[in-house]
Amino acid sequence: MTKLLLPLSAIALSTACSSTTKNDSATPVQEDLYSLSLDVQIETTEDELLFITPTATSYSLTPQDLIGKPWYVGFFEAGAYTGVDQAIVEDWGTVDETLAFSYSTPAQFESGPYDAIFIIFVNDDITEEDKAGDYPPLATTGDLSSFTLADQVLSEDDPELSVAYLRITIDDADAGMSIRNKTPSDWFDADQLLDAFIDTLMVVP
Repeated sequence: MTKLLLPLSAIALSTACSSTTKNDSATPVQEDLYSLSLDVQIETTEDELLFITPTATSYSLTPQDLIGKPWYVGFFEAGAYTGVDQAIVEDWGTVDETLAFSYSTPAQFESGPYDAIFIIFVNDDITEEDKAGDYPPLATTGDLSSFTLADQVLSEDDPELSVAYLRITIDDADAGMSIRNKTPSDWFDADQLLDAFIDTLMVVP
């Protein structure tokens, strides 16, 4: 009886090992995928909204100037250029009374650098055709756009960062960032002025 059991046991073990190896090799290795997010907060000061301009001055709006206006958010491969690269994920909406915005993508991004852009079209009539296009309309004078100083946020090996884009890097976890309208309380304070140009919402000249 022993002589029969040993070969049968060996055959069963060999078959099990062979089956496991075959299944493992046929199953592709799934890369971990993550989500990107962007939060925007427009802060008010006595019913006034203050934004930095490219010439380091302030620009004033009221909440009524923005409520109901269309916004656009897009997430791109790092190094994106407006009108050249298509968004991986994008969406449209309108500014509501909270003057706040929060958007998270599905978990579909691998680890690495990505670019995001956010625009409020203050003075432009955006049509459904515009929204359905391959690229969003360009922001024009008086619109509001995300902005950061590239040399303050990029590492040496990062892809170039275009004007109005933000860099978000996934490092084996969901990643996101927040921006808000910022102006210095003391315009002669160099640190405050520099900070106003980092992760901000800027008036398009």
